[in-house]
Amino acid sequence: TIKMNNTIKMNDNNIKKSGIIHKLVRKKILEYVKPGVLLYDIRKNIETWICEYSNSTPNTYDYINSSIAFPVGLSINNIAAHHSPFFQDKTVYTENDILKIDYGIQFNGKMVDAAFSITHNPELEKLKEISEEATNKVIKLSGVDTVLGDLGREIEEIFTSYELGINGKLYPIKPCRDLCGHQILPYKIHGKKVIPNINISYQNRMDEGEIYAVETFPTTGSGHLKEGKGNSHLMINYNIVGNDKYKKIPTYKRIMDKRKTLPWHLDWLEKDPFIKLNELRLLIGEGLVTEYPPLYDIESSYVAQTEHTIGIFENGVVQYT
Repeated sequence: TIKMNNTIKMNDNNIKKSGIIHKLVRKKILEYVKPGVLLYDIRKNIETWICEYSNSTPNTYDYINSSIAFPVGLSINNIAAHHSPFFQDKTVYTENDILKIDYGIQFNGKMVDAAFSITHNPELEKLKEISEEATNKVIKLSGVDTVLGDLGREIEEIFTSYELGINGKLYPIKPCRDLCGHQILPYKIHGKKVIPNINISYQNRMDEGEIYAVETFPTTGSGHLKEGKGNSHLMINYNIVGNDKYKKIPTYKRIMDKRKTLPWHLDWLEKDPFIKLNELRLLIGEGLVTEYPPLYDIESSYVAQTEHTIGIFENGVVQYT
């Protein structure tokens, strides 16, 4: 079990360094991504740039030698989240698409999680701006004692005040109801508290020294997401109690040695001789490993995302990304 302090100091070097690297990689992505680029090539380049800027060893992916916090998300159009292409994926980003690029940097389990949308379609540029507006508003309203449910109300109000014209048809903008911002803890990408994207009664408050990923997802679709195929994201379930006999399985121990409780991409560990597929299936079946499949809105809809990592402190909010 990983027991660590759930709060951080404002000048925590691991988080600050992670945020700086995230920004440097973002600059490279914005220069690189143009219509015609393969999503898989974008993914591999982002992994390479993270390693270069953090002086990590490429293609190791273990939490000590790699600063990659979780699989690079490249979710296109109606895919809202958790899509990370495999090598056989031939999907190309085009001038008609909107692409959510979501990646994280970590040192010693302290991490930042941030994302942005890219589009070369002028009609979808507005959707990206709506997401940026909502995320920036939440950051502005954040602070010690801020009620997290109130932030969800603000996000939904901003989204539903817009409609978007695409190919001569108007679409009301809605929030993706199944996704939310979240507290970040050491080695735990999702802490106990969330920032909903919708107006619900949720009275938890932000506290001094907490880290949050503020992310908003406006959509032209239904806002109700469904799980798709081609899962790439997996993670040790750090909320599980018991099942000690399964924790002795060599594959479980190997995953803990390599990634601790950080998420991983299926193909990072597939060539590892200590990872056995039948054991992995057993661990998933017993709930010790959780799959996070891609999440889809309805066909022909478009989803945008903007995400930043912030720290909550008595003398103000620090935006790390």
